[in-house]
Amino acid sequence: MCLGEVILDKKDVLMQLTNRGYRPEMIVPPGLYFVLINPTMEELYWRGVVLNLLEKHAPKGSHIALIWSSIAFASWHYLVFRVLIRPTWAEVCIFILAFIGMSQVCIYRRTKSIIVAILWHSLGLDLAVMIVFISLTC
Repeated sequence: MCLGEVILDKKDVLMQLTNRGYRPEMIVPPGLYFVLINPTMEELYWRGVVLNLLEKHAPKGSHIALIWSSIAFASWHYLVFRVLIRPTWAEVCIFILAFIGMSQVCIYRRTKSIIVAILWHSLGLDLAVMIVFISLTC
């Protein structure tokens, strides 16, 4: 058994997706959404709005904005994870996603460009989600 089978139950995930209107032959529209629109909107909101507002009000030199925006970013995904990922693993994945959110903050701060954060999110996270969806339907 591979790690993917431990985290996801292919039959259960396909049932959940099908119940919500997903059809394998229609992979292109959700694929474009996940790789182009979703990372753009999430980065503009979580890094462009939430992080910047938190940094504006946080004490200088603190990491409060980084931590809170990353935890909120991860928590935002929790309900989707609970539907698609096996119990306990959803919580582990949220913990990992919080650290990914922190890396996104570091990328955004270091490059001073939301575009770089969007590209990393698109190619590093959401493209992986689409690859998993495609592999589930094969």
